[in-house]
Amino acid sequence: DAVGPEDTMRAILEVEPAPLKLGDLDRVLAKALSKSPADRYQTTVALGHDISRYLAHEPVAARPGSAGYRLARFLRRNRVAVLAGALAVGGLLAATAFSISQMREAERQRDVAVNESRRADAQVEFQHVLLSEIGEKPMTMLEILNAGRRVLETQYAGDDRLMIQLLVQLAMAYDDLHDDQNGWPLIYRAESLAVRLQSMGDLAQVRCEIANKLRLQGKYGEAWTMLESTDSLVEREGTPGQIVDCLGIRAFLASETGKSEESFSAARRAIAIKDSLHETSDANYMNLSDDFATGLSGIGRKREAIEVWQHLIAAMDRSGRGGVLSRAVMRHNMALVLTKMGKTAEAESIFHEAMEVASRTEAEGEINNQPAIHYAETALTQGHTDSAFRYFKMIAEHAVRDSSMYWEGRGLYGLARAEIALGLVREARQAKLRLEQIIARYPHVQDTDDVVPEGETLDGLLALRVGDYTGATASFKAALAGYGFPAKGADRLGVVVMLASRSALLSGKPDESLELARQALSIASVDSLTDRESTRVGEARLLEAKALLAEGDTAAARRSVALARESLRAGAGANHPLTREAEELSKQLP
Repeated sequence: DAVGPEDTMRAILEVEPAPLKLGDLDRVLAKALSKSPADRYQTTVALGHDISRYLAHEPVAARPGSAGYRLARFLRRNRVAVLAGALAVGGLLAATAFSISQMREAERQRDVAVNESRRADAQVEFQHVLLSEIGEKPMTMLEILNAGRRVLETQYAGDDRLMIQLLVQLAMAYDDLHDDQNGWPLIYRAESLAVRLQSMGDLAQVRCEIANKLRLQGKYGEAWTMLESTDSLVEREGTPGQIVDCLGIRAFLASETGKSEESFSAARRAIAIKDSLHETSDANYMNLSDDFATGLSGIGRKREAIEVWQHLIAAMDRSGRGGVLSRAVMRHNMALVLTKMGKTAEAESIFHEAMEVASRTEAEGEINNQPAIHYAETALTQGHTDSAFRYFKMIAEHAVRDSSMYWEGRGLYGLARAEIALGLVREARQAKLRLEQIIARYPHVQDTDDVVPEGETLDGLLALRVGDYTGATASFKAALAGYGFPAKGADRLGVVVMLASRSALLSGKPDESLELARQALSIASVDSLTDRESTRVGEARLLEAKALLAEGDTAAARRSVALARESLRAGAGANHPLTREAEELSKQLP
């Protein structure tokens, strides 16, 4: 449609111009073209100033001057400077945050160092006060610990944090004496104090020690449960020293429960932490290295384990610590591996030495159960039945006094075998009856790493003693079947396999005897070098030779008996009954 003059006039006077979407320029144009003269720029100079401000990215008079608007204009005008400033401020903030983080970490480390220093000072002071109270009068270890407990109550009752540490140490010392009556209340009191103080690192350490006490009682399942529930707390709240302590306990528990890989891994990590702290000469480092060697043995690297122990023992001797208990413990652990390698004569001597050293630290008349049980087992293997009888009986009697079914069962199983060997059949039957009662009430007695305490094997030995060879074979095979042999349990059942082979041969079944002898040989064999020095390998070879001879294969029997004689001489010694038996058979096979 045509636009008339009236329309043009109306548009000029009444219609607002459409915006050009040019931001502040729209505001300038709208003000310049405002319908109301009072809203327009009053002079051309004012219009020119606003256009200049627009071109310079400054706030224009045509737009209301809010703080946000003025800031946006400022940022637009000073982009480079603002960016540089922002980067500088950001860097300053980051540096400040890092500094605060470092300061807090330094404060944490300072607190840890202060607590460790206070703990060390308190231990020195505690020992000084204890020595002052003891004076020069002769005292047993138990009396010394009881005196230490009195000093603790009177001197440190007001310092709960230090009390926790000293309570744990006293509890561990009572553990060495197998005194649970005094040890458990102390450790539970330490736990209660740590909970009340919300001292999570101390709580983690206390609970690791509880797991260790459970381990010492043979309560392996409960010990693992305690350790697993404490793991995250140790890693989150524990000091490096507390983490190392818990890893050491884990390594020992894993070793005793057949988890060799885990034992090896825990000990290796603990040693790495000690290395990072440059703590490579203290007793704890030596103990962890001992655990590391045990782990090596558990994963089949027995020769390397022996080398580690030999190196550690030599280092202790050079540093003047040749008479300390930890050296005897290392020798004891090395002897355990020597036993698995079949070097029973050497192991027996080391176990006896370790037992004597350990007895010097015990309460009067006491001998530590660990070296005692291993010495007695090896003495029985070596044919020193009287010595084995004495120590098995001692272990069982002390366990009755201490209400420890685990050690009573271990002692009774050995005692019954020694009694059978000595012809004390009635006494052996009584020991077997009590052992079976213990197993029914406390199955953990069979959680061992060497032999399996059970009644079927004792039945077989009793049958052998009275000449019932068929019945003996049946009992030994029942014992093997009860533990799932050969699918599992072979490492602890090798002796029973050899007994079954011997009884099968005596009952006129050489083929069955030969098969069992070769199974026993497979279990006893570690490597080709060790096989020539192993009592177990020699015994299995001797049984193999007898079975072959019974089947008429004299040539093969001759080869087997020659190997048996060599292994038995090196492993058990020239005077061992089995060595003499091999010598006699060799003479019969020219």
